[in-house]
Amino acid sequence: MKTNLQKINRQMKLSEDDFAKVFKEVKTSIEHGVANANAEFKKNPEQFDFRGARAIYATSAIKKLFRRSIYTNDSMYNMIRHLLSHGVDYFLVKGKFLLCIKKMDKKGRVSSFYSKRFQETINGGKVKYSNKMLDVLSQLGILKPLPIYFAGYVLDKAGRLDNIFLVNYEQGQVENVISLKELFEPNLFNIAADKNEANNVEELVKVKKKGTSRKVSNN
Repeated sequence: MKTNLQKINRQMKLSEDDFAKVFKEVKTSIEHGVANANAEFKKNPEQFDFRGARAIYATSAIKKLFRRSIYTNDSMYNMIRHLLSHGVDYFLVKGKFLLCIKKMDKKGRVSSFYSKRFQETINGGKVKYSNKMLDVLSQLGILKPLPIYFAGYVLDKAGRLDNIFLVNYEQGQVENVISLKELFEPNLFNIAADKNEANNVEELVKVKKKGTSRKVSNN
C-alpha cells in the first residue's frame, strides 16, 4: 500500500497537501454519490432494471458531486478542470495528469467501460482526445499525451460501497492500486497520532505564553 502510494504520488508530481485535498474530495463524492444513487434505486427499481443502468446512474451522481466540489471551492477550482472527450469525462489535475471516475471490480479493473478506444488506452496506447479537448489542452500549453488515473468505486453483492480504488494501468495490467477508503479513513493508529500531535502543539503554546520557546513533547 505504502509503496503504491509513493509510486503514484511520484508519478503524479503532486505535493502531499494537494494529493490529500483532491483525493479526499474524490472519496467523499463517491461515498455520497453511491448513497444517493442507492436511495434512488430503492424508490424506482423498475427504472434501473436494464443492463448497466445502475452503474451509469451512480457514476453520473458521483461526477455531479465532484464537479460541484470543484466549482464551489477556490483551491479545487484552481487545480482541476473538467474536460470531455468522446463521451468520457476527464478531470485535468494541475495540468499534470487526467483523472477518470468509473465503477471497478475488486481487482482494480474498470468495469462497464469496454470500448475499443479504452482498451487501447490501458494497453499502453495514447489516450484518444477529441478535437475539442485537443484545442483546450493546446491553449493550456499541453502538447503531449498525459498519464491517466482511474478512481473507482467497488460495490458488494448488495450494491453497497465496499471500497474506493485509485488505479493506473501499464500494458493492460494494473500497475498500482491504492484504497482511498483505507488511506483516508480514521483508524486507531492515525487517531492516536493526530491526538498526540495536537497535545504537543497545545503544550508548546502554553510554554510560549510563559515567555519561552522551549519545545515540549509528551513522549
